[in-house]
Order: sequence, then C-alpha cells, then structure tokens
Amino acid sequence: MMTLTYPLLSAPISFAENEIPVLIIENPMELRNFLYDLKCQISGQEGMSVLSENFEPIEIANSLILLTDILSVDFTTRKLINRIYEDVNLAASNHADALQSSMIALNQIALQIATEMEFDVTFVELTDPTPILKQFNFSVDVSNLSCVERLTLYIKLQQRFLKKKLVAVYNLKACLSSDELNLFYQTILYEKLHILLIEDIQRNHPLPIEHTFIIDRDLCIF
Repeated sequence: MMTLTYPLLSAPISFAENEIPVLIIENPMELRNFLYDLKCQISGQEGMSVLSENFEPIEIANSLILLTDILSVDFTTRKLINRIYEDVNLAASNHADALQSSMIALNQIALQIATEMEFDVTFVELTDPTPILKQFNFSVDVSNLSCVERLTLYIKLQQRFLKKKLVAVYNLKACLSSDELNLFYQTILYEKLHILLIEDIQRNHPLPIEHTFIIDRDLCIF
C-alpha cells in the first residue's frame, strides 16, 4: 500500500483501493507550505513530505504529479508524446509489409525526382518507417471529451506511460458538480488509479467514498 506522510498530519494518508483521500488544509499559510513542499520535491529538491510504497520511501520527483489547474492539463509534453509514439511504433509493426511497400514507393519517387533535376543531387533513402509515422503527428484526441473524461484520461496516461504513482489535485471539488465528482471517483477506482484531493475548505458533506483529513485554521487535526 502507498502512503503519504507530512509533519502536520498525525497519521499517514493511505491510498486504499475503495476510497478517495481528501486532505483539507484550512490554514492558508500551511496550505501554501504543503503545496510548495510537493512542488519543490517534484522538481528534485528536498522537502518534508514522504511518499512510501510497501513501507519503502519512493522519490516524489519520479512518482507524483501535482495539478493546481484542472483546465490546463497538458497532453502534449515531450515525455508523453514520446511514450505515445512507442505505442504507435508497436502498432505499426502489425503493418510492416504495407509500410515497407510505402517506403519503396517513396524511394522510387525520390529517385525519379533526382533524375529530373538539372544538376546532380543525392538523397537519403527511407529505411525506417519512423520518420513517416512522425509526419502524422499522432497525439491524444480530447476534443470531444468532457472535463471529467479529460482529467481521468490524463491521470491514466500519467500512471500508465510515465509510471507516476500518485496524482494530487488541488481544489477539484470547487470545479465539479456532485454528479461529475461521483463519476470521476467511480472511474478512478475502476481504473485502480491513485489520487489525492487537496482542498482549502470542506465543501458540502463528504461523500461515503471519501476519506477526509482536516487541518483547520488553528492547526487542529480531524
């Protein structure tokens, strides 16, 4: 099981398979300190938060994503695109004969063009389909996805392709309706993804699926 510890917390936050942990920090300074601590560790600096898996600490820089704006999740980072193209190349191996025929045809066209030039030219023959595939600019299509679907897909890709263990989301409950939140939770649990909600106040009554940790303005813990 994965856990997250922080000095202000009296007990670690556990990430069980059937619940969603929600950390509410009502003290503005301590909320800022916690978010900044995570951000610093993600960038490779030292910090006070400790993320563990099976009682062994793991590097937050390699394992955690912090989302402070769910409307600006980025599906076009170089790391993610590179991993997507690994899957593209794997899928392309099922079409090796067709790609080989295409390269032969393109090489023949290039040769014909070279012979029609008024001066001698040379060219590099295609021997690898990768440059051809890159011309298609494969990317994640989120144009028809709702906010919840887009966020869920982003978390799924981060954990599948980039091996992130945990995605922490700031003030998600301020942006989603109860129905959207329930749908999001159900999808997260079905996909067996790990998330932590970080909120500045308690909004409405906690849902049964939530495991809530509260640090109030006086730093009392509930």
